[in-house]
Order: sequence, then structure tokens, then C-alpha cells
Amino acid sequence: MIQISNLEKLGMTGKTKILVVMPHPDDESVFTAGFILKASKVNVKLDLLCMSYGEKSTKKYSVNENNDLGEVRKTELGNACKILGVSSLIIKNYGDGKLENKTEEMYSFLKEVYEKNEYDWVLTL
Repeated sequence: MIQISNLEKLGMTGKTKILVVMPHPDDESVFTAGFILKASKVNVKLDLLCMSYGEKSTKKYSVNENNDLGEVRKTELGNACKILGVSSLIIKNYGDGKLENKTEEMYSFLKEVYEKNEYDWVLTL
């Protein structure tokens, strides 16, 4: 593993465009928050694409049974993106727990987003 303490060493500047692709809300915080924060500090344009609402997660930790968990997690994701400095949030819900069955659809959408924005880097799980 290579530890990168300065993204500018990778050539990332304010002109760099990065797409982070995650399967569920909160994966960006758990797995890439440090990277996203460093990128925002050098004014990189960083977009986040999330492939589900995360509605299959458990409700037993502080989410009222009357609340729609997918909606709660979308709101939390939007808040996290603001804190982390994400330029743009894209959510395309292919269904939590159903991503394995939607690979061609996801590939087509990802390709469309990538080509439209001409990203320099793509980071995913």
C-alpha cells in the first residue's frame, strides 16, 4: 500500500475531476472521507455517485419505524457530502441488495456519467 499525504503529488489540482462511486449511503464516509476531504482542500471537482438508497440496512439504531429508511439515508448522504466538500451528488437507486443483478444497467449509467463529465480519476469500492 502506498500512503499519499499530498494529492498534488499525484497531479491533482483545481482542474482535476474525480468521480467516487459507492454502492450505499455512508460508504463514502466509512471508506473515502479522508481522501474526499484532502481533495476538497486542493479544490478538486469531486462528484459522488451512489448506486442505492441503502434501504436494506437495519432500523434498530435510532431510526423510527415510521420513517422511510431510504429517505433518511439519502438525507444523511446529502449532509455528509456538504461536510466533505463534494461538488455534486448523483444518486441512482438500483435497489439495495440488488446491485449484483443490475450490472449492465449500472455500467451503462456509469459510462454515461463518466463520458459526460470527462473525469480524470474514478475511485470505487
